[in-house]
Amino acid sequence: MQQATQIGDRIKLLIAENQMSTYEASKKLGYDRASKLYKLIANEVKPSYETMLDLMNTWPNVSPDWLLKGVGPMHRDEQTSQPAREEASQQNEAVVALKRPTPDSGRMPAVIAVNPDNNEEEILVVPIKAQAGYFRSGKDKDVLREYGTLKLPGFDGKTYRAFEVDGDSMEPTIGRGDYLLCDFVEHWDLVKPGHVYIIETIDEFICKRLRGPLPEGKPIEMLSDNTFYEPYVIAFDRVVEIWQVRGQLTRHIPANSNAAHERMYRLMEDMARDSQLLKQTLLEITNRFAMRLVPEGL
Repeated sequence: MQQATQIGDRIKLLIAENQMSTYEASKKLGYDRASKLYKLIANEVKPSYETMLDLMNTWPNVSPDWLLKGVGPMHRDEQTSQPAREEASQQNEAVVALKRPTPDSGRMPAVIAVNPDNNEEEILVVPIKAQAGYFRSGKDKDVLREYGTLKLPGFDGKTYRAFEVDGDSMEPTIGRGDYLLCDFVEHWDLVKPGHVYIIETIDEFICKRLRGPLPEGKPIEMLSDNTFYEPYVIAFDRVVEIWQVRGQLTRHIPANSNAAHERMYRLMEDMARDSQLLKQTLLEITNRFAMRLVPEGL
């Protein structure tokens, strides 16, 4: 096979292997314009993470290692024996390592979870008890495979991760034991101040609101919803990945505040009626007492 040292060259080979023109491939990928693919195969730009997923979802037999790194054969079935494929299909999920690109082309998560049966990405779940191993593993695929995955409606098309929360710094918004559904932040310059993020450093996860944007190299200040806690500052060079919170799985269902208000209003109405009744009773007693003080001869 022709040597393809750059990713654009490999995309060009993939399109040719499927006997398509660049225009036809662009339409199959769902792109309105073919100019995007033309720039990719000319190596004028590097593909984004979403583009890589589009390519792998459109041609599921393409090897991620070959497409991303140029390692091994182009097709999955050329590098995996039948017994190995059968063994893989019996597992709940597989973790595929992705090479982190250069900063000018955006960031990618170190790993994604992919279902080997349909090649669809799933949500990797990181519970509290697994977080220490998550850091120590260096994103080791065998370690992460034990974490488990989930699939939820409305959470597809991007890389999502579910992190379990420990601590009360975000109460009452987020409680201890809640799972936060987050999507990967590819471009750090597009973060939204005031929104909740999970920042992964080299040794911990921090879940708080970003106070402001993220200037390159500047300390990152994050705020808690629990006003008992002071602002938390993170050194920029300690940040590994950033995830924006998009959803929440919780066991803590608050009471109906409207019902409590209604009970309070009814109590106030009862007190008002009782007050009126008491006032009326006192007036009747006063009237009777006044009548008795009038001399009988008058």
